[in-house]
Amino acid sequence: MENLPAGPFETEGAARTHPAVRAVYEAMRATDRRGVMPDLGEAMMTGACERAGVTLGAYDARILRWLAGFEPQACAVIAGLIARAHAAGAAGQPDEGQHPRCAQCGGPVASCTDPYNGAPRWRHVPYAGPVAEFLDAEHGAEPADAPGGER
Repeated sequence: MENLPAGPFETEGAARTHPAVRAVYEAMRATDRRGVMPDLGEAMMTGACERAGVTLGAYDARILRWLAGFEPQACAVIAGLIARAHAAGAAGQPDEGQHPRCAQCGGPVASCTDPYNGAPRWRHVPYAGPVAEFLDAEHGAEPADAPGGER
């Protein structure tokens, strides 16, 4: 299922035509085994995570299992979002070593000016979009190799 289309899906009907979704429905019709739908939906989403290099924690896996209880087309959307986010991140990923890394989360950081007081500070690199804003709110973006905030 590696090279399957990852969306975007404009309608539920479009998601239902996804080859992985059709395979789930075919497997459901071919067997009377209970649980085939969530098993295959979970495999669809965890496979997308594996291909994107995402490490799942126990709670992450539990949530994917819960989501797998929904229709297979919903699982295809989640798997597609993971695949597209990974592709977008890889395309916008700065060259390794271009930015210092955050001491707390390891994400790329860049120096900037505080918009409120003009003081220099560090922020998570904006290519991560809303994730960078969340991380900046969650913890400061102090580089690991810059004690005292200077690099």
